[in-house]
Amino acid sequence: MEQYSQNLILLDKILKFNGTLKDRNIFSFSSDLDWACEDAISATMDMFKSRGIKPYVFTTHESGEISRRLSAGEIDAGIHPNFLQPSSQGGNFDEILDFCFSICRNARGFRGHRYFEVNDVMEKMRARGIKFTSNACSLLNPSIPFLN
Repeated sequence: MEQYSQNLILLDKILKFNGTLKDRNIFSFSSDLDWACEDAISATMDMFKSRGIKPYVFTTHESGEISRRLSAGEIDAGIHPNFLQPSSQGGNFDEILDFCFSICRNARGFRGHRYFEVNDVMEKMRARGIKFTSNACSLLNPSIPFLN
């Protein structure tokens, strides 16, 4: 019950803070490619574009559609490594990261496939210039909006 009360207090603080941002409409949309085909990627990106939304896309594989939209400034992109074996991206952490950064050279963020994140990976990400992780799982737990 105490955790519930703490969550309510935090929610009240968030709502008060959000009131100061009400005219700014700050939202962040992201999408994992998860080896989707070009038609599915195109349809998803068109949906975002038609609504004036610039999503952050976590890439798993080479995509002409993603490359084109990155160049046009329609999206931002990070990497979506699959460290679980067998992985089509490589046989170990370094090979997987080499592959992911070869398709998204300027990635600032990552989301590990299946929320995979360990200290070894985090150190390698930091060394390669990653600034944020988007690994968050709230399965079966109440969640409150994130503030960044």
